[in-house]
Amino acid sequence: MKSNQWLKGSFCLLTSLVIVCVILVNNGLCSWFSKPWREVTLSPDEAYQKLSTSKKISFKGKIKRDTISKKSSIWIGDECVGGALESGIFNTKVTVVSGETDFFSIAYGDLTVDGEITATTFSYHSPDDDIIGYAQETVMTFKDGSREYVFLFYDKNKTRKPYYLYRNKIYNPDGKILAAAEDNFKTFSLSSKYELILTFYDENIDIEDRLFLYIKVLDAIEARIIGR
Repeated sequence: MKSNQWLKGSFCLLTSLVIVCVILVNNGLCSWFSKPWREVTLSPDEAYQKLSTSKKISFKGKIKRDTISKKSSIWIGDECVGGALESGIFNTKVTVVSGETDFFSIAYGDLTVDGEITATTFSYHSPDDDIIGYAQETVMTFKDGSREYVFLFYDKNKTRKPYYLYRNKIYNPDGKILAAAEDNFKTFSLSSKYELILTFYDENIDIEDRLFLYIKVLDAIEARIIGR
């Protein structure tokens, strides 16, 4: 008798767990375990082209205990075109993928530029680990005489590109905004979702620099959350 009662209790508990799981999935609360970037139906070339030229790109990820994960799905409109995946503990890197294809990764690197006061450098790597570009923090003097840290961008030949990153925007040398990140984060719980939207007013910003804007804006938001 006791055995039958135990079996009935276990069956009821299992049924309840299944129902709860279904509800959570339907409400999107289990999306942390999904991998929409692996289910992209676009070809790698199509996904790469969209990431390189789209005027708006959305990154959807998680915030857990005030830590923002750079593991996110990448969306253009209502279509997932890839993902940004963070790996490593100390020397982390972020890899951009679509389906089963890795496009490139961004990690700490090294670059020497004559005549510049420089700080942190990031390098862009192909799937074969060849360096395909750089982003380097540098002191820039603005027209009003103020001096601020910005990120300058370089190609694989260490030639400087005609734009720079300052805070959450990319500018050309004349100060025209070429790209901007919408910073409207609101976090009031230990665990929540985020969506970061990048808007591009110029298509001639390389795909690697587009993703670097996403990374640095997330870093700035996380620093603000921790320090609030």
